[in-house]
Amino acid sequence: MPITEEGMDTAAEKLKQRLLKQIRAVALQGFSEIIQGSPVDTGRFRSNWQANLGSRATGEVTTKPYQKNQPTTIEEAQQINEELNGLGENQSNIYFTNNLPYAERLEKGHSSQNQGFVARAVRNMEKRFSVL
Repeated sequence: MPITEEGMDTAAEKLKQRLLKQIRAVALQGFSEIIQGSPVDTGRFRSNWQANLGSRATGEVTTKPYQKNQPTTIEEAQQINEELNGLGENQSNIYFTNNLPYAERLEKGHSSQNQGFVARAVRNMEKRFSVL
């Protein structure tokens, strides 16, 4: 069977879409690890994580606080998924942001609950990306 330019283009597009799907899955899993690893007191910090493509979020989330042991709402999951679906459409940078003033202190161990949760999630994402 001869190899045609059209066939190569189709194969390249399928490969690109498969790779983007895997990248989105790794990013979503990493974001989930960050959220689940976030220390919880009132739930405000855990509720304030934002996923964006192209640039960091600049504001704070003003929705209801995260309730411990409660799943993310369907609307929240859909919003994150929609944001990640834009990956590859002239967007290649994913930003996970928490703009609360004490975010860095929690990562560095201010809470006894889970020091280094972001760094750990980033290392896990790097491992997953390295095998794609």
